[in-house]
Amino acid sequence: MTTGNERQGTQEAISPIEARRAIEELRLRARATTGRFQCHQGLACLGLSRSGVTVIAMDDGRHAGAACDLADIVIAAQARFAECRSGALMLNGQTLRRTGALELNFNGSRDPANWRAAAAHNALLRPWDLHRSYDWRSRRFDDVLPDAVRRLISGSGG
Repeated sequence: MTTGNERQGTQEAISPIEARRAIEELRLRARATTGRFQCHQGLACLGLSRSGVTVIAMDDGRHAGAACDLADIVIAAQARFAECRSGALMLNGQTLRRTGALELNFNGSRDPANWRAAAAHNALLRPWDLHRSYDWRSRRFDDVLPDAVRRLISGSGG
């Protein structure tokens, strides 16, 4: 059954329990297809690397907490927090705005201490990159990255 909201391109909210179940289902499917992303429309895509690192990418930040509990890395541009309580690496919109694209290298390990990252914008020294550090809510420039992301980019691991 479709609702008027779906016809207009918006989706009905998914409950936290439904989100967790869907993410767990994605995790099971990803185990069977290592190296490929499995997606649940309107929620998230989940991939499992050959080294066993679970990555979840999602548009809807409301379920980023559930993703943090089930993944090693969460990419959630709309998440309202910068770090996962579970210890998973969170890449939210603010972090990605400061770094640009990130190339992650797991070095064949599930241990974040062995991971490395290369950022498209790892220094905001150029005048044309400075806008990436501006936080319109606080009306100030903030170029501080979460510690885990900073360590990955600097080469000192997670």
